Amino acid sequence: MSGQNRIFLFLSCLLLVCCTGASTAKADCADLVKQFNAAFSSRSLADVQALGTKIATDGGCDDLVIAKTQRARATLQFDQAKVLIKRGAPPSEYDALLADASKVLWDAAVQIGNDKSTQRQFVEATIAYERALELIKNEKLTPNQAAPDKKMIKAIFDSAAESRRPARRRRRARTAPRRCRRSSTARRSKGRERILAVRLTLAQCCQ
Repeated sequence: MSGQNRIFLFLSCLLLVCCTGASTAKADCADLVKQFNAAFSSRSLADVQALGTKIATDGGCDDLVIAKTQRARATLQFDQAKVLIKRGAPPSEYDALLADASKVLWDAAVQIGNDKSTQRQFVEATIAYERALELIKNEKLTPNQAAPDKKMIKAIFDSAAESRRPARRRRRARTAPRRCRRSSTARRSKGRERILAVRLTLAQCCQ
């Protein structure tokens, strides 16, 4: 067998191995997605989270598949959080669900922003509203059919601006006493200097 034929045979075998590996990877991903969809249909959050992690780290699953499973997982988390909120459950029971869902879903981030505003935690509210706006810009996590209309986007933007103002005032209020303490300390120091100067003057006059 000539050298050229050997090279051709080697490349053909390599291509076959690569194609077989790619096909196997796609088949593995398809099987994972099938299991994920079954878990989502049964509303099993633990299985959805576990399979979502496997899909995200599987080399055969592309970015679009990963983004879709992330949205599905976050949707299930957000739905469960809303059920708990409606029942009047304490925040400790749904905060983790809501926080995780807000990394993917803009409306979950808005929910956190609204809750924090009600609790007068304006810094956290601003962060949540701004995260919602960033998620809306992400076309993979927020496809057109899931994106809010312009009216809603403006409402989120306005909410972020409103919560930002009291957050700034609170930061100023926290720093104001320190400035006052520094200024009062400076005044006391200057007062002592004046007293010492007066005493020295009197001592010189009395000599």
